[in-house]
Amino acid sequence: MRGLRLANKTDWQTIVDYVRGLPFNRDGAAVQYRVTITEIQPTRSLEQNSYYWALMTAISKQAPDYMGGEWHSPDVWAEYCKRRFLGVEPGPFGSGVPKSSKRLKVAEFGDYVTEIEAWAVGEFPGFNFEYQEVA
Repeated sequence: MRGLRLANKTDWQTIVDYVRGLPFNRDGAAVQYRVTITEIQPTRSLEQNSYYWALMTAISKQAPDYMGGEWHSPDVWAEYCKRRFLGVEPGPFGSGVPKSSKRLKVAEFGDYVTEIEAWAVGEFPGFNFEYQEVA
């Protein structure tokens, strides 16, 4: 399988040339292909990223009130949330790392952040997060 980017006429011609070069039969038998074209969706926006880290900071600041004073940095909360809400990417010898949020599309990332907010409100009664967008 080969992924080709289609963003302009030159890319289009590259794809046409690639398809023209594919064999129609192999050893006397017909060769079949599947062609899939999907629109590339943008990943999370800078605004979403800013909102996300403000949320992680709010959790970091408020969670100790509900955890017997136990404090964790926004980075630790981000790793926790990725593991909890996105799951784990399997690794060798049974190890694993949290799935990355960097590849989430705008809508997917929005859903992810909404899920974290709902969790924080349920987990930490009285949790308050008001985002002030920086101009």
